[in-house]
Amino acid sequence: MKTIEVKSKPYMPVNERILHLADNYKYRYSIDTNYVFYPNLRMWVVKAVLTIMDPKIRTAV
Repeated sequence: MKTIEVKSKPYMPVNERILHLADNYKYRYSIDTNYVFYPNLRMWVVKAVLTIMDPKIRTAV
C-alpha cells in the first residue's frame, strides 16, 4: 500500500484504502458522495460515506 507523508507521519490516501478493501476483503461496499459549492467563498465541500456490508451480519426487514 502506498503512503505519503503528512506532517512527518505516514498517511494512506483514501483511494489506496479503497483499493486495499477491494483486493483483500470479500465485503460488498458502496461509496456515496455529496458535494456543495459555496460561491461567496469560492469553495467546494465534499462528503464521502463508505458503507461496508459484512455478510456475517444479517438484518431483518
